[in-house]
Amino acid sequence: MEFTATQIAQLLQGTVEGDANASVRTLSRIEEGGEGSLSFLANPAYAQYLYGTTASVVIIGNDFQLTGPVTATLVRVADAQGAFAKVLEMYNTIKLDKKGVSPQAVVSEGARYGNDCYIGALAYIGENVKLG
Repeated sequence: MEFTATQIAQLLQGTVEGDANASVRTLSRIEEGGEGSLSFLANPAYAQYLYGTTASVVIIGNDFQLTGPVTATLVRVADAQGAFAKVLEMYNTIKLDKKGVSPQAVVSEGARYGNDCYIGALAYIGENVKLG
């Protein structure tokens, strides 16, 4: 799943500063952000990471004052922590809506699982196990 900064801003009723088409595929802490990741800054103690992060998009508060150049696209919102929680909830809902078996899972021939089950990567389902 992939979202643009514009889509994120619309979801959060925020505004975009930077590349409105910047896309994200994953979530990260601001100090661990990488290309394609979405992060947030709510605690001023972590402000130093905003200026060096390689996260593609960072959610920040409307009142946060920049003190230097930032390479990430910013999405400004009223409550950065609350906004990130909303994104996290949406992200988990989408991820949990999967069905089927990951190619990286091992399912024994004698195992049985329902049509609405999802067996994720690195899972092992043993003989005679019943799921769903």
